[in-house]
Amino acid sequence: MTASRLLALFTPFGASNLVLSACVGLAAALWFAGLRRPAAAFIFSAGLCAALISFGKIVFLAIHGYGGLYSPSGHAALACFFFCSFGRMALATRSPAGYFFAAASWSVALLVFFNRFLVGGHTFPDTVVGASVGLACFALFFRLAGPFDVKARLQAVAPTLAFTTSVASYLAFGANISEGGLFKAAFWLRENLGL
Repeated sequence: MTASRLLALFTPFGASNLVLSACVGLAAALWFAGLRRPAAAFIFSAGLCAALISFGKIVFLAIHGYGGLYSPSGHAALACFFFCSFGRMALATRSPAGYFFAAASWSVALLVFFNRFLVGGHTFPDTVVGASVGLACFALFFRLAGPFDVKARLQAVAPTLAFTTSVASYLAFGANISEGGLFKAAFWLRENLGL
C-alpha cells in the first residue's frame, strides 16, 4: 500500500458530516457533565470554524472557479479544530488513556492535514489556510471556555455520552451534509456579480 493510499483512509476524519456530528456529541458530554461554559464555547467555536471555512470556499470558488487555487480545505479546518480540542481535553485527564487519546487525536489531525494535498484534494496553501482556521478556532475555544477540570467531571461519563450523541447526531442530520450548496452559492455569485 502506497503512502497516498494509506493517507486516503484518513479523508473521512475531516469530513463535515462526521466531524460536526462528533462536535455535537462532545458538546453534549460537556454540557451534561455540568461544564456548561466549555460546552457553549465548544459549540460556538465549532460553528465559527464551519462558517468561516464555508464562507472561504464560497468566496474562493466564486472568484477563481475551479482554477489552481481551489478553496480553503474544510477537512483540514474541521479535523484540526476537533481533534486538537479533543486531544487537549484528553491530555488534561493526566491518565494513561488520556495520553493515548491525545496522541491519537493529534496524529489524526496531522494525517488529515497531509492527506488533503498529498492525495490531490487541495493544494498545499489551501490546506495551510484550512488548518490555520481550525487551529485559530481551537485556540478560541480554550480562551472562551476558561479553566475547567476535565478529569473530575468527564472521566466516567463523557466517552459513552459523546459517542452515543455523536452517532445520534450523525444519523439525524450528518449523513445529509454536503458541499453541493457551497458550489451552487459560489457559482451563482460568479454568474450574477461578474466575479
